[in-house]
Amino acid sequence: MKRLALALLSMAACSSFGTTSSEDAPPSPPLDAGVETSIDAAPPMQDAGGDVDRGDGPSSSCPGDLDCQRVVFVSSILYSNPLGGIDGADEACNALAAASTHPRVKGRKFLAWLATSNVPPTSRMKAGSKSYIRPDQEPVATNWPALLQGPLLNPINVDEHGNTPTDTNDVWTGASSNGSFAGPACGGWGKTDGSGTVGRRDQTTDLWSKASEIACSTYAHIYCFEE
Repeated sequence: MKRLALALLSMAACSSFGTTSSEDAPPSPPLDAGVETSIDAAPPMQDAGGDVDRGDGPSSSCPGDLDCQRVVFVSSILYSNPLGGIDGADEACNALAAASTHPRVKGRKFLAWLATSNVPPTSRMKAGSKSYIRPDQEPVATNWPALLQGPLLNPINVDEHGNTPTDTNDVWTGASSNGSFAGPACGGWGKTDGSGTVGRRDQTTDLWSKASEIACSTYAHIYCFEE
């Protein structure tokens, strides 16, 4: 009996060598500091406009690439025709931006949302893949296709200083909300007689770009989109 008990004890001791408990396991080698793992920081959250926050400062201007968040504003000044054509309206937008002290506008380049029969906005503006925002950082559209399709997320009623104008809602455009020509356009924005198409800065539907026609000698705002 003693021999049998000793044999059983010997067999039990030998069988324990084939497994290793978590307490006995050797420590795992440290992770290589240069290797990223799946537990790294989560991707950045999207803002209200559907655009990933790039973390840029407010004075960071758009370099002109498609993958760029763009600023949009309505002019603080009213203009009557002749505007000097589309080029004259572009110059007006950039003069306003140069005179602004707002960090979202100052130092940036802008194009007027203005159309003639030969040059609609879609032919000269970049189809940005990121959001279009006002100077107060409220989104207007998540990207270029969303801008053209509508409706806008917020009306374009904030000027280059970050203020909301208190005068007329009319804005010279000559364009439909989809960026196509929607004349009349005051003879290519170079004549005082006739009429021109205007949008309304207080609207988010198609009316933001094409609402009515007014006399070319009337005073109205212009929309300025970052280049």
